[in-house]
Amino acid sequence: MFNKKVELPMPILFILLSLAILAYCTTIPRKEAAFLYIISIIILVSSSSLLVTTLKLEISNVNLEDVNLHKIFIILAALSIYALALSSIGYIPCTLLLGIFIIRILGYKYWFKNILFCILVTALTFSVFRLILGVPLPMGLLSIIGG
Repeated sequence: MFNKKVELPMPILFILLSLAILAYCTTIPRKEAAFLYIISIIILVSSSSLLVTTLKLEISNVNLEDVNLHKIFIILAALSIYALALSSIGYIPCTLLLGIFIIRILGYKYWFKNILFCILVTALTFSVFRLILGVPLPMGLLSIIGG
């Protein structure tokens, strides 16, 4: 059974979020807002597309019967701790630990593959944001060690 109460809020909330980000971008210098503009436009386009697709659906894609609320709250707590620890501990160790933790919570059992994948993703995202795009990422403990 198609339940629009379940399917529609997410794209609508993301559209509102993207509009709020666009509004915020008008309050900061244009050069500093460039990345936020790009992200908000991507969110707006993808959310609008999802909204149109959802409105056209006759069968629900969302099945809430097997949702594990306990895992959801654990992951939300982990994301909150990540956000709080990011500036003091730094991007690389926090992102690496968060990735390992979330993959383990989701039930993947292979430690070596888990750690290797998290190292790869952390290195890739760090390279893209810090080295290619020049986005300042918090270095935390690494800035203390590096001098």
